Amino acid sequence: LGIVVFDLVYQNVYLGTGMGFNTNIVPGSNNITLSGVLVPQTTPTNLASVLQCFTNYINFESSPVIAMDKSTLQPYGSQISWLSQGLESLQLTVPFKSTTPINPIRSIQIESMALAFTPESAWTPRTDSNTVLATMRE
Repeated sequence: LGIVVFDLVYQNVYLGTGMGFNTNIVPGSNNITLSGVLVPQTTPTNLASVLQCFTNYINFESSPVIAMDKSTLQPYGSQISWLSQGLESLQLTVPFKSTTPINPIRSIQIESMALAFTPESAWTPRTDSNTVLATMRE
């Protein structure tokens, strides 16, 4: 196929365009690696969706991203019009998931903590601390 270009969407939020280079399709399963740039999000709803997508990624969980075919290009950049037209209604559900667990937080240290109990919050007291330290993965 050469170069494939997909628009990527998660929970009806446009994430950006992903491109796969030197794409070859063979019988059986095919893995296509896409690269691109995320579109900045500004609305609270869109930000919440993108936050959920990347929280899932960090937590080694899958997010169903929809990849919609935008175009198919030959290796030197010209569009393969007949193939692009044939694939323009193609929508693939792509599991967006880290290949390995990330586990970014190594440890959390709380030097002192106060609990404030009231009759209304007996089982969920307010907690306060002046010092919380986290060790992050490098």
